[in-house]
Amino acid sequence: MKRLALVAALIASVNFADAQYYYKDIVVTRQISGTYKLLRDNKVRGIQGTPFEGNRPVTEGILLQQTLYPQQNMLITHTKAANTTESWLKSYYSQSGLLVRTIDSAQDLVNRSNYTYDDGGKLLVISSTLTPRNNPAETEVHQWTYTATGKPAQMLKIKNGSDTTFVNYTADEQGNAGEEHVTRKKNNLGTTYYYYNGGGQLTDIARYNKRVDKVLPDYIFEYNDQGLVGQMIVVPEGTSDYQIWRYLYNDKGLKEKEICFNKQKQMVGRVEYAYQF
Repeated sequence: MKRLALVAALIASVNFADAQYYYKDIVVTRQISGTYKLLRDNKVRGIQGTPFEGNRPVTEGILLQQTLYPQQNMLITHTKAANTTESWLKSYYSQSGLLVRTIDSAQDLVNRSNYTYDDGGKLLVISSTLTPRNNPAETEVHQWTYTATGKPAQMLKIKNGSDTTFVNYTADEQGNAGEEHVTRKKNNLGTTYYYYNGGGQLTDIARYNKRVDKVLPDYIFEYNDQGLVGQMIVVPEGTSDYQIWRYLYNDKGLKEKEICFNKQKQMVGRVEYAYQF
């Protein structure tokens, strides 16, 4: 249940993994901004998430809560699960609803990120500073450049001001980011493949798996009639297991439930959301 409670937070901080940069930087940031605008436009003031195991709500030691402050363009996400560290995520937005700054605080760690865009709203830079207690701060900067048609061309990941990873993109037949090639110190760190449906929505994220000698998906997305993600399949790296997340929304597009199933199609748990207006 601990894993369900942590994943179920409505908006999590962007995490700098070693692959899938287009997804985590561009797609997820756009989704976060879109969710904030939806909440703001519907005059939502607060959200309470309640995890369930079977039909039984689990409330002891678990907190999933969000509070909106529209005058400050701020959203605070407060999460806690049994036997885990309490976390506060403060997210700040521009007047147009773009995510511009996050401060993610836990007991021994603070992660601050700033987001910069061009005049058209394309993400240019994510600058992050990770400050562990009693340890030196670490910095990471993601610098994005685009083609003449506005599609991702390259991203530079610069750690602590000097260690640079090069991420280059090859477009698919429709001009979308199709392949993500990562190199560091002239070493090939692998390729991530992105696939889309006819409407340009991301459907699969895949990488080469050495164990089975073929390209396998890390994520598979399906969409509902509202154009929202209705199902997401997640394959943890290095395993043959997977999780199925299904999402239900109301007629305003606000998420009402998310339900997690294991590989055997057994329900692991669910989270239901209540909104305060």
